[in-house]
Amino acid sequence: MPTLSTYVSKEDYARANKIAIEQNMSVSAMLKMAFNNATIEDKTVELRLIGEVKKIGINLNQIAHQCNIQKSVDRVTFELLSKINTDIEKLL
Repeated sequence: MPTLSTYVSKEDYARANKIAIEQNMSVSAMLKMAFNNATIEDKTVELRLIGEVKKIGINLNQIAHQCNIQKSVDRVTFELLSKINTDIEKLL
């Protein structure tokens, strides 16, 4: 496959590398998108939200595990689950 290379300043290289890291892609992939007139969207918020949803999922699994061990759900756990459900519905 043919290659394309160019020289850039240290500042431009650092900027390109920073953008690629923030977008969770390689510099090469980012430049290919730019070369093909693709729009590079800022995904930092989405990546952060995915991390937060993952944390919520882990917490829910821990709560479900405890409920399965106890074979019942106490009032505090029920209220906590109801609040989580309400918060998730607000996000959607």
